[in-house]
Amino acid sequence: MPHIPEQWLHQIWAAGLYNSLEFLPHPLIGAGVTPTIESPGQYNTDGGPDFFCVKLRLGSLLWVGNAELHINAGDWFRHGHHKDPAYGNVILHVVLNPDRNEHLLDGTPPITAVLRVSSIVLRLAEQLIQRKSLPRCRQFLIPQRTQTQEPSLTSELTAPKTQAPFPQKGEGSTDRAAVSAPKREESAPKRAVSAPEREAGRSPERAVGSAPETHTHSPVILNSTQEKEWRAFLRDLYARRLEEQSARVQELYRAGGSNWGSCVHLLLARYLGNRVNNDAMERLALNTPVSIIAKHTSSLLQLEALFLGQAGFLADLWEAAPSAVPSSAPTSASTATDSHPAAPVSASTPTDYLSAAPSSPPAAGAPRPGDPEASAAKPEGTAPNGQTQEEEYLLALRSGYAFLQHKYGLKPLEEGAFRLLRMRPASFPHRRLAFLAALYHKHPNLPSLVLHTTGIKALTALLRVPLSPYWQHHYRIGSQTAKPLTGLSTDTVHALLLNVVIPLRRAYHLQTGLGAQEGESLAQQLPAERNAVTRLFTDAGLPIRNAAESQAALTLHKAYCTPGRCYLCPVGRWVLRCSTLSSVAPQY
Repeated sequence: MPHIPEQWLHQIWAAGLYNSLEFLPHPLIGAGVTPTIESPGQYNTDGGPDFFCVKLRLGSLLWVGNAELHINAGDWFRHGHHKDPAYGNVILHVVLNPDRNEHLLDGTPPITAVLRVSSIVLRLAEQLIQRKSLPRCRQFLIPQRTQTQEPSLTSELTAPKTQAPFPQKGEGSTDRAAVSAPKREESAPKRAVSAPEREAGRSPERAVGSAPETHTHSPVILNSTQEKEWRAFLRDLYARRLEEQSARVQELYRAGGSNWGSCVHLLLARYLGNRVNNDAMERLALNTPVSIIAKHTSSLLQLEALFLGQAGFLADLWEAAPSAVPSSAPTSASTATDSHPAAPVSASTPTDYLSAAPSSPPAAGAPRPGDPEASAAKPEGTAPNGQTQEEEYLLALRSGYAFLQHKYGLKPLEEGAFRLLRMRPASFPHRRLAFLAALYHKHPNLPSLVLHTTGIKALTALLRVPLSPYWQHHYRIGSQTAKPLTGLSTDTVHALLLNVVIPLRRAYHLQTGLGAQEGESLAQQLPAERNAVTRLFTDAGLPIRNAAESQAALTLHKAYCTPGRCYLCPVGRWVLRCSTLSSVAPQY
């Protein structure tokens, strides 16, 4: 007898994947009466019997009541149902193994039916649970495989049959739509495989870190009914994921003093930490209130000094490069007073990396001081005092943060709060903080824009801001690049929209009733994410069309595939259903 969870039995019963039902003798079943099931009932995922409103016909009588399913009949007593009043109206007990007789709370026995299920169905369910590679259904969805892979259980049990669970194009019914990747142009040149790629077993077209390819053909073909069921399942998963995300946002909103500006600032900063530095970025956001940021949005230099200083990146700057500090530079915060509107900046400072804060707001349409557009085209060179432009810029950061630290009583994070090991240079926290500074400088009312801007194009443009000239040529302080760098990549901008902006807007709407409620439609307009999880499903022939479905795939992988809850996924039911269409095997 295969060892499977009881939930698999629920799906076999609900989908009618059993071969027959054998009713045990019961006083209500008269001689010559053949009981029939007119409806398997409604599946109950909460407490109580497994199925409600089951319709059982006994001759001319139609019984309507609840049903309970077990692998072994003795589970009725092991689960304590014989003492529970909630099971007093069970009219049908469906079991796989009738190992003992059972009774209700009043002592009367329920009608017992024994499921006769194909051994292939049971063993498929068992193997889906035992399989370690994810998704567990992959083996049964792809008919053509490489020689290095193990054969599927279906082919083992039904040899010499070789047909796939789902027919290929040109086979079976004609109402099937091919879902396949676009063919590569034959004339397109192929890039040579480098030695590191060859050693890693990676083709040049595939992304770094992706899993090895496991098949050499197009995805399987789903019929129209399965396609609709798969899409509906993904939509439901994303709706649940969005509700969970918005609930966490509401908790942060209430914990942060019911301030939406602080909530937007905290979530933006945390997500820019790129997992490795999420906690450090969150601590930095908590130590740098949005009220302080709002006072310095007119100066990009001051915002960069504020964020980089709070991160602790300016603490040991002069120890690494003592020549960068001129003798006239202030060495402590004691030289700054609240009467100064900005940190002291030398009159001879080059305008390539920095510019002084304005004494009055810029005219409409004019570039804001510190904007990359206002300074990127100005000539490079050496300052009159003999210092390089980089030294002048770093001096301005240092002195600017000393002023802000003294004025607001700021305390930077401790040394080592941020980690750089095994991170891509584009994700270094230095550049992410420079982006955050440029974002606030470009959009002083950033929280309001995040919550009220409508349309995916407008939201994408909101996060498309260029960095200052220094950070267009540096990954971190003192680390210059040969080629110019851009701001956030398109994938990162889309990830910010998916994981920060859309949940924020959903939570804001639930909390206030204001703002737009188009979270799902916005996600459907973004392209599908490309990561290891989404590749698992697309390689298994389960297409993912947009970002809403790729987000749903993350939930599917974590909440269903990993713990082996295949019985709640439509694909798991397809695997069992297909095994009953063409197999004739012993029954239990």
